Amino acid sequence: MYSTNFNNCISAVVIPWGALCKDVAVASNPLPQERTLTDFTSIRPPIFGQYHDVAAALMVKRSNFAASLSELVSTVRRDPDSAGISRCFSTFGQITYGVSKGTKLSLLGLRKKLIAQSQEIQLYKFTIPIGNLRAHRVPDAYVECHPDTSVALMLESELDDSTRLKAWIEMQNSTPRCLQWAVTMSDTPEDQLGWGLSLGGMSQGSSTWDRFQVEAFLKLNIGGRCSLQPGIMYVTDYSGGIPALMFRSSWAL
Repeated sequence: MYSTNFNNCISAVVIPWGALCKDVAVASNPLPQERTLTDFTSIRPPIFGQYHDVAAALMVKRSNFAASLSELVSTVRRDPDSAGISRCFSTFGQITYGVSKGTKLSLLGLRKKLIAQSQEIQLYKFTIPIGNLRAHRVPDAYVECHPDTSVALMLESELDDSTRLKAWIEMQNSTPRCLQWAVTMSDTPEDQLGWGLSLGGMSQGSSTWDRFQVEAFLKLNIGGRCSLQPGIMYVTDYSGGIPALMFRSSWAL
């Protein structure tokens, strides 16, 4: 990744071909221990969870305001039975406003467009090493790209040093339309017992709710290198509800 600061407010970021990134957005400085049990109730909307091969962004930051605009390119295969590949060009924008001390409100947007090989734009200048993009090895897992537009609203609030409240709602203008939301409150200090509670839901088309999910967990940090996270989860959809016990652990060498 290459970055440069034009002045105290404006900066630019370029991620050339050969790297891999998820998004180029204004950072929210999450806690290292901050994580939900599942990705469905993640602390950030799905608009952030897509991988890209090339990215370029322009960012503007002030004391209580920040904005970013970026162009991203991903490798996709439209037909699983075909050897040909295409590119997904995405435009991502974010505006963040500091409502009060420790509380931020963000408006996000993502627009995707699929470009076939015959329409492909030459991106040689972004390649590392310099070469033909057609020689670039396509990974076994392809990025899904359905031309659509997504808009999300996200609220982040720091209640104290370790307690966070996060909420987001995202609308995908796809076929059918998809509305997804989540609310998470957690208190995960480094040297004490932590806890978290998450709610999330998703609706597609004209249905009321296709899925509703509740999660609750405890988090115990051991020696600063290992953490244990037992929890319970309840998922309900049109076919009924299912409770589940979950356990997540992580450690660092």
